Amino acid sequence: MCTQCVAPLISVTPGISVEIIAISFAVVAIGGMGSIPGAVLGSLAVGFTKTAAVHLFPQGELFVVYAVMVLVLSIRPDGIFSLVAARRI
Repeated sequence: MCTQCVAPLISVTPGISVEIIAISFAVVAIGGMGSIPGAVLGSLAVGFTKTAAVHLFPQGELFVVYAVMVLVLSIRPDGIFSLVAARRI
């Protein structure tokens, strides 16, 4: 295997994973804290909307992810599949 084939395409910098962390936060917030099915559904929603945004509106690629998060959290503040919590009176 040649060394040029496996060499990284970008250099390593201190802030290389900030975008991944931001998208991961959006996925967890959309799906609901502590919910595996919610994380799966949130990741599908983020993936499909981000892919559509890349083709239709490339300038707002990251904005679309947060717009979906705001839309979901405005309807269901705890996420799509949030865990049921006991209500204190």
